[in-house]
Amino acid sequence: MAGKSVECVLEHTENKQLKGKSDEIKAVAKGALSEIDVFKLKELTTTIKNIDEQIKRVEAKIQESVNKKDIEVVSSVPGVGERSAAAILAEIGDAKRFRMVSRLLLGRVWRLLFISLLA
Repeated sequence: MAGKSVECVLEHTENKQLKGKSDEIKAVAKGALSEIDVFKLKELTTTIKNIDEQIKRVEAKIQESVNKKDIEVVSSVPGVGERSAAAILAEIGDAKRFRMVSRLLLGRVWRLLFISLLA
């Protein structure tokens, strides 16, 4: 960040929150920033980068841990993406532990989905 303009930093950042607030950040940067303000901004930027890296590691671990076939089956339901499918499967756990589909699922689509997971 040292030696770069605010515009340059915002233009090259991958952080969606920073990009979304770029106008506000530019307006603040035009005013006088105290040494404490600059320190806080640097610390917050570092925190955001660390959290982004942590999210990437967690998502990679989830992708590594899930059964690809199960993800495909669950995400085939309209409106359910891979991330939601992984969350659903994590909540269900081992689908074979449910003796009756009706204990877990009520809707017809979900019953069909659940039955396909048992196969």
